[in-house]
Amino acid sequence: YYASATGKSSDMKPVLQPEIGPQAALVAIDPGTREVRALVGGDDAITHPFNRAIQARRQAGSCFKPLVYAAGIESGSIQEESLFFNTPETYRLPNGKSWIPRNFSGEYDGSQMSLADALAKSVNVVAVQVLSRAGLKSVINLARKVGLRGRLEPNYTLALGSAEVSPLEITNAIATLPAEGEFHPPRIIRR
Repeated sequence: YYASATGKSSDMKPVLQPEIGPQAALVAIDPGTREVRALVGGDDAITHPFNRAIQARRQAGSCFKPLVYAAGIESGSIQEESLFFNTPETYRLPNGKSWIPRNFSGEYDGSQMSLADALAKSVNVVAVQVLSRAGLKSVINLARKVGLRGRLEPNYTLALGSAEVSPLEITNAIATLPAEGEFHPPRIIRR
């Protein structure tokens, strides 16, 4: 909230109240064993019992892009050595409208890039190109195989991470990739 020591609105300054925020979540998983190495759901479980690492559902954002690329490779619609261009493309939506995805920077340099470079630079237009080739069904099926249980809207924004996931869910899904694609549920308790 905002407060002023003098009572004048021109002197208003933000006041942070630790008892109401900010909050954060963190999950670290060993991809080989799926043991949860660290899980933080907030600053104080007694004061704030809502565990953001397990209960919060937020848009995955660019964390979802590796799953799109994996679905493209798994479906055979792209190869690991496939090249893409950082250029705008227009997509026809089911409602008849068109959509042109944008990169975060708002710029397209026209460069040719590998999947690895596109992923490392989080290039939105390439992620949508891969999803377009792989197909929505392939991407959604792969997301389900790696443990994403929430609603996955079948539209192109899925490539940009519009799916709502918990931090635990997306961390374990991504851990499936270095585990040679073998999904296992996360293990919070060893014995």
